[in-house]
Amino acid sequence: MLYFGTDTPDGRVSANQWRAFVDRDIAPQFPVGFTVSKADGAYLMANGKTIREPTHVLTVVYPHGEETTVTAKIRRIVDDYKRSFRQESVLRVTDRVKATL
Repeated sequence: MLYFGTDTPDGRVSANQWRAFVDRDIAPQFPVGFTVSKADGAYLMANGKTIREPTHVLTVVYPHGEETTVTAKIRRIVDDYKRSFRQESVLRVTDRVKATL
């Protein structure tokens, strides 16, 4: 899972900006599927200030053995988001799960 905060130095990532990012940067990387949900988050910034912000959570489930490929895709997505929206970080949480289709 990736957690994308939406506060920026100039305001907030708009719904249209987020949708464009998903279409341009996430969907092509995971054509088999993914889930995006909304959350409320808090983040301790490098300057010591804690901010509370709307957050988008990306969940991607993939088969065991594809970690290297998926990690490379996730790094590109994280780097693009941080650069595009001037973010300090994007939180990544990884866990093994059993999924049934």
